[in-house]
Amino acid sequence: RERAYRERKTIDPNFRGSRSSDSSSIGGLLRTAAVHLGMIDYDVSTYTDRLKEDWFHEADHLKDRSVECLSRYMPLRLAEEVQRLLEAESSEEIESVKLKSIYVGVRRRSDEVN
Repeated sequence: RERAYRERKTIDPNFRGSRSSDSSSIGGLLRTAAVHLGMIDYDVSTYTDRLKEDWFHEADHLKDRSVECLSRYMPLRLAEEVQRLLEAESSEEIESVKLKSIYVGVRRRSDEVN
C-alpha cells in the first residue's frame, strides 16, 4: 500500500495523500504528513481536534508556526513533516508567481513589438 502511495505521488505531483477533498484542511495536511512518515493508516483526528480548539481551522493558519509550537499539538516528527510540507507548498506558490510574472512580462514585450 505504501508503494502505491509513493507511485501515485510520483505520477501525480499534485497528489496530497489526503482522503479529504479539501487539500487545505488541517486533517488532510496531517494525514499527508503521516503518510510521508510511513504511518499510512494513522488516525490524526486527535491532533486535528487539538488544533481546532485553538482556532487553527485551515492549513494556512499553521504556515508561520514553528516546529516547537506545532509539537505542542502533535508528535515531534509529525510536526517536523507538517512544517516541511508547508514550506514546500509556499516555495511552490512563490515559484508559480515568479513564472506567471515572467510570462506576463514576455507577453507584454511581444505585444509592444507587434
